[in-house]
Amino acid sequence: ELGQHKTAQRYFRMALHADRKHLDATLGLGRSYLSLRDATRAMAEFEKVSRLPASKASAAQRAAAHVELGRCWLSQNKAAHARAALNKALAIDPNNASAVKLLSEA
Repeated sequence: ELGQHKTAQRYFRMALHADRKHLDATLGLGRSYLSLRDATRAMAEFEKVSRLPASKASAAQRAAAHVELGRCWLSQNKAAHARAALNKALAIDPNNASAVKLLSEA
């Protein structure tokens, strides 16, 4: 599994090298960092997307970034920060099942 995440990181970086605005690759890179328990790097990637205005990122992308930030905070046992991130996801997408599920765990 470790090798798969490292390979995924390489491909996400290649995609971002070709197109720095490839937000799905940014989210994927963040997820791969989180899978490898590198919450600091993961958060940096998710924050790039979460801070974008609606004109630069879709609602689904921005909501996903906040959900993933919530996961990062939960991995660091920071429930209050996680709840704040997850509530931001729900403000963007009130039907986001991942945010609702994670909020029940935070």
